[in-house]
Amino acid sequence: MVLHKSSAGVFYCGSPTLTKTLRELAIEFSHTTTTRFHFHKENF
Repeated sequence: MVLHKSSAGVFYCGSPTLTKTLRELAIEFSHTTTTRFHFHKENF
């Protein structure tokens, strides 16, 4: 069990092809580090 000591927002606005990969990386790093990553995608 990883105790989250800090959090970071990951904001992305760009090609939809990278959205899934970035979201998966945010989840992976949230589970393997002490930082909780929150992924957000913007559409303009």
